[in-house]
Amino acid sequence: MAEEKKFSESSNAFHDFLFNHGADMSKERALELCSGHLQGNWTTITPEDIDLNVVQGGFVNRIFLCINKKSNEKVLIRLYGGKILPQGSILRNVGLEGEVLIFHTMDVNNIGPKLLGIFDEGRLEEYHEGTDTLTNEHLENPEVIKAFARKLARIHSLKMPFTKKPKDYIGICREYFPKYWAPYQDFIRGIPLPEGAPEEHKKAIDFVLNYDFTPLIDWFEKMTRKFPSKVIFSHNDMNRANCLVDPSKTGDDKVTLLDFELSGYNYRGCDIGHHFKNRMIDIQKFTKKETDLANSFMKQLPYPTEEERREFIRAYLEVALKSYDSIDKEKDSEEYLLLEAELYGALYHLFFTAYMISTVEQFKAMGFDQMLNMQPGLLMAHMIKDHEDRRQTIMDLETRFASLKL
Repeated sequence: MAEEKKFSESSNAFHDFLFNHGADMSKERALELCSGHLQGNWTTITPEDIDLNVVQGGFVNRIFLCINKKSNEKVLIRLYGGKILPQGSILRNVGLEGEVLIFHTMDVNNIGPKLLGIFDEGRLEEYHEGTDTLTNEHLENPEVIKAFARKLARIHSLKMPFTKKPKDYIGICREYFPKYWAPYQDFIRGIPLPEGAPEEHKKAIDFVLNYDFTPLIDWFEKMTRKFPSKVIFSHNDMNRANCLVDPSKTGDDKVTLLDFELSGYNYRGCDIGHHFKNRMIDIQKFTKKETDLANSFMKQLPYPTEEERREFIRAYLEVALKSYDSIDKEKDSEEYLLLEAELYGALYHLFFTAYMISTVEQFKAMGFDQMLNMQPGLLMAHMIKDHEDRRQTIMDLETRFASLKL
């Protein structure tokens, strides 16, 4: 019981570390920004006439909801810089100027929220009243999923003035795992399992401490050469929290996509496969303090079935095929994209694993090891098992794809 209390307190402390940034924005500053950019009713009120609330869930930036109590107008204020992903991180693809351009482009193409203002430290954005992030119920609604797929295809159709060369994921993995895997294993060794831990937990830790990522990287290199992916402008962070659903709207307007901080050119399969994987994870439970971060990732929903993945791909291709400069009947088919999404989605998650182990010192500084309601090695064991399971899925799809070509 004392151990559970300790973990609960440390998890809450980590939650507060991430999201307790109310002191970063005063009512006076919020009103100054809103009155200067929005004018109208905002110019005739005082700081006492507004409510200012922290919006939980801003891992990359700090977000505030500003409410004009006299007119009931609401606007989001986003300050650049969060507690996890600094500018210059390997996960990013463009700088702040590029990020603003992307956000504006999503606005004018009715893909994302409206951009209401720009200032040196951040921006003002439209607030979507009455919406919710992608819930379990939404995932069971074909119309929501099809709208999501079509919106993603529209992002992929954009021609943006950034480098068209994706990251060298294989090269990064070949650099990062030899450099950081052994120190990460030492990190795991430094946090022993609690007394009386189940035998399967001990076996999981032993598995991690003896795991070699090199054969997995070699396999991905061989497979990506065999099955190339189209390069398109990509969102690159298609988790459930970055999709808003408005029950009052119909068609594609029902869905609005958010948070383009990681956007840039990438392999088509990465975005689609990343979305499939992230359907399993409800990170909003952590932002609402319904669970700790580790269990948000560990206690997952089932991976979408093949038919659910096909349904998404078919809706995606309805729009995507109209925007491609040229169409390859094989590589732009439903069957190929089913395989491509699994292969490149898995590669993208291997890249995230490489990034994660490279930031172990940052995790320690944030109290990440104290926050986890489990030994960090168990989370890594879960991640490695996921890599191996997805490799088997890809191999099965490859066999079926080869038989179709015959």
